[in-house]
Amino acid sequence: SRQRGPPAADASAADASAPPRCWAPAPAETMTEDWSHWVAEALFCGGSPQSVVSALAQQEEAPPNPEAVVISVLESPIFRSAWPKVRAGRRLALAASLQRQVQFGQEAQVEQREGLDPGTLYADYVRAHRPVVIPGFAVDWPALNWTHRSLAERLGDAPIEVLDGRDDADHPDRDFQALKSAMAPRAFAERVLEAAGNDLYLVANNHLMNEDRAQALLADLPFPEGFLATHQARGCSSLWWGPAGTKTAAHHDTCHAFFLQLVGRKHFVFASPLDPGLMVALDGYYQVQRDLRQISDQVLEVTLEPGDLLFIPVGWWHQVDALEASIAISFTNLLVPNRFDDYRPGAL
Repeated sequence: SRQRGPPAADASAADASAPPRCWAPAPAETMTEDWSHWVAEALFCGGSPQSVVSALAQQEEAPPNPEAVVISVLESPIFRSAWPKVRAGRRLALAASLQRQVQFGQEAQVEQREGLDPGTLYADYVRAHRPVVIPGFAVDWPALNWTHRSLAERLGDAPIEVLDGRDDADHPDRDFQALKSAMAPRAFAERVLEAAGNDLYLVANNHLMNEDRAQALLADLPFPEGFLATHQARGCSSLWWGPAGTKTAAHHDTCHAFFLQLVGRKHFVFASPLDPGLMVALDGYYQVQRDLRQISDQVLEVTLEPGDLLFIPVGWWHQVDALEASIAISFTNLLVPNRFDDYRPGAL
């Protein structure tokens, strides 16, 4: 016999006659005499035939024989072909939801582990696919002495590529190609310090860290042995530099990353890729509704201080807000396989 847990707090939640919980009936005025789509959506969302018949009978301008409408949908060749796939998807969603509840319970904050050694980091977080922060990881490093102006001086006089005009873009993160602009490092630093907002930003897609002048900055970031594959540094680090108020919309990446905050503070909001509700309205790598707190019932949050190292697991949804003018560097040259290019749920 299977083991059972204690009784649910609300036994009525499992009542098969209740309307499906993930489905809201469309307004009656939007319906025609054919209620098939309405019924199919309710059944696919988990409503039992009995509950759908009952819900249909209560609609304005309901059909005279609701049971016959539901039976016709159940017996249609298209529904009979689609149902096994939908049922399999719902079963996988249940398994994912269970895993998420067991792993994270009611946690609301990203776990913080002071002095976390690389062996434990990889075993308990990278391979376990869980975000974590190591507070004060780089607190004694030379890079913690950087300022916006000193970084500009280190980069010299040659222009750098930045994103400008983000406020006028409908989706500045996705459509970054149209916003690229060349700017002198000193002029960029002054604009970063002058005004808050999301209009100006230097991000990974500007590829500044591929240049020799930026690679020289890595000497100020002496990672201890065991954290990164140092022989793979070029092409695996990205600079994030901008004023207070810059935002990165809710998205997922196709690789793991270590994110090191150097100047200013940034606030991260995370949601697990195991949350089925986040697999509904996608725009490529992004959420259509861009605030994770509005679409997930379980998010993890953390504010990074200068010197903090954050592990961002591949596939985890995250959004970022700069609370102050900020400089950070991310790294993808981890000591595990780190290419998951086929993970593209938004392309399905």
